[in-house]
Amino acid sequence: MLIALAVFGRAAVAAAADAPGIVQLKPSMAYSELSDHLVFRLEDEGGLASAYRAYLAGGFTPDLATAAKDQVPYQPVWAAVEITNDTPDDGRTGDSWFLTSQVYGLVGLDVSVVRHGGPTEEVLSYSARRAFQADQFAGTRLRSAAIVLAPDETATLMLKMVFGPVRQAAFRLETAGELQSRTFLSGVLSAVYYAFALSSILFFLGFVLSMGSLSGVGYGVALILGLSFLAYLDGFFFRFVYPDHPDLHLKVGLFLLLACAGTGTFVAGRSVSEEKGNNRTALILKALAAIPFLAIALIGLVPPEILANLSYGLMVMMFAANVVAASHWRGIEGRWRTVIHALFPASLAFCLVLVVLYASGWLGAVLDPGLLVKAFFGVIALWVILGNTASIVDLRRQHAATMAREIDALRREADANRERMRAQDQYMKARDLAALRQQQLVTASHDLKQPLASLRMTVDTLARDSDPAVRAQLNEAFDYMRSLSTEYLAATGPERDEDAADTRDADEADDATIEIYPLSLVFETVARMFRDEAVSKGIDLRVVPTSAQSAVPFMAVMRIVSNLVSNAVKHTDRGAVLIGARHRQGRTGICIADQGAGMSREQLARFRKAYVKGDQSRGHGLGLSIAFDLAGTHGLVLDASSVPGCGTIFHLWLPIPAGMQSEAQAS
Repeated sequence: MLIALAVFGRAAVAAAADAPGIVQLKPSMAYSELSDHLVFRLEDEGGLASAYRAYLAGGFTPDLATAAKDQVPYQPVWAAVEITNDTPDDGRTGDSWFLTSQVYGLVGLDVSVVRHGGPTEEVLSYSARRAFQADQFAGTRLRSAAIVLAPDETATLMLKMVFGPVRQAAFRLETAGELQSRTFLSGVLSAVYYAFALSSILFFLGFVLSMGSLSGVGYGVALILGLSFLAYLDGFFFRFVYPDHPDLHLKVGLFLLLACAGTGTFVAGRSVSEEKGNNRTALILKALAAIPFLAIALIGLVPPEILANLSYGLMVMMFAANVVAASHWRGIEGRWRTVIHALFPASLAFCLVLVVLYASGWLGAVLDPGLLVKAFFGVIALWVILGNTASIVDLRRQHAATMAREIDALRREADANRERMRAQDQYMKARDLAALRQQQLVTASHDLKQPLASLRMTVDTLARDSDPAVRAQLNEAFDYMRSLSTEYLAATGPERDEDAADTRDADEADDATIEIYPLSLVFETVARMFRDEAVSKGIDLRVVPTSAQSAVPFMAVMRIVSNLVSNAVKHTDRGAVLIGARHRQGRTGICIADQGAGMSREQLARFRKAYVKGDQSRGHGLGLSIAFDLAGTHGLVLDASSVPGCGTIFHLWLPIPAGMQSEAQAS
């Protein structure tokens, strides 16, 4: 649409210029513009002769739009201009010029030289409906054969043009040197432009793929389609892909344009759907994206001029959709949001400035329509790439900051849990050591009772004749030692066990007030404690999500599960360790399964005892003992099954909290 606006403005300026005159050519002038000197007329059925007679009779008009106002699609338009070799007759045979044109969408062009008082010569007969002919092109521009004019010779150029969607008459006569240098320069610039544009788009695609941005990938595909359409306009597809199938040319162009419009609109809706609260806008944009794809199915069924005009309107729709999408990008914050929202208006303003300068003629000498199209595409591609890159980088920066905060919180929580577990282990070790020392004291007290009784009898016999006072002192000493032993035994006897049972009953009553907690809390905490160790060994430590809950004291379950998982990770060299839960027969079973070396039934029985461990173990042989002791202390069932060489499975069976049996059965 911007190109059409530029062409229309350029034509209006040309129409307002002075009346066309003779174009004076000189070999010293590299080129001469013909656009401002052409006059036009619709073709009638008389062909070249009829058109030339009408030209001589003044039946041509300098305004192309006026001449073609009654034109039907693909009706030829004649253009004419007088040219003369403005050099004195010095005996030379003549000088050569070449007619060139960079008119996008030109379907046909026949150029004839009508010499005054001499023969008529056809120097170009081009049709997009015929197979590609390389000698009719200089790079991406149409070129005629050499037009030779003798010194001071005048001739009339008659051009028969068949326009496509864009109606433009941009022609110039160039010397052989200018044609060669301009073709070389145009080739180099085209190669640099396409190489840079393609590499930039591919780099952008690689970046968005690595960042996992589907919207970015969609924009990259849309840019590739747009770049392919530019290559189509420059004739690369016609030249290299289907040179012998001109019937495909218009279809390929319509396909590329409609596919670009559909992809760009759909990606705009996709990017909006990634923002919360914009579902309605996203659905509207995605629905609009279906129109271009439906139009693709009509290629070959609907007249191309109708689809061409429709495709221009759909491209405008695509640009509008992306403006709407950019206004909904809330994920970008700070200065990037300001940059992105200001970039599109700046890009649009730049394009409009180019259109105005081209239409006014200021850029006509240095910027042909091909460069103008490439400039527009470059600005749009720059906006798309920078906008998406900034959006992705900013979103990833925010995500990384959020993840860093969450990881730091989890690390602090894991450290706190590890400290609690370490304190709990130290407490248990101290308690076990105290129990051992207590048992040793009980045994010693029991063993001292009999020797003390025998010693007292012996002393009583020996001291029978001694002073009564001495015997009394000895009896007091023996009574004191006997009372120490008897009192300690009484303190640890059955009566004391009954007192301890009463205390446990009270503790259990207190436990009944403990809040119910999800087992997933235990699983996740344990997984965080041992995941680094598992990763360092190449083991997959997996937690199966569960909704099961428990009222058993948290630290007891935590200690049992952590000891079992610790043993599983230590004794598994490859494979996985699994933590999960399941309901069976009114109970909840915590399952810890590994793919370690496994144990025989005899080994499993031995390792349940404290300080008993395998030959390869570097621990103290307390893990299984502590787990089974804790399970027994809290009235829980801990069973195990193991196969040497395959692995081990432990099940810790917990009662389902009161009032949750129905939920457990349902799950």
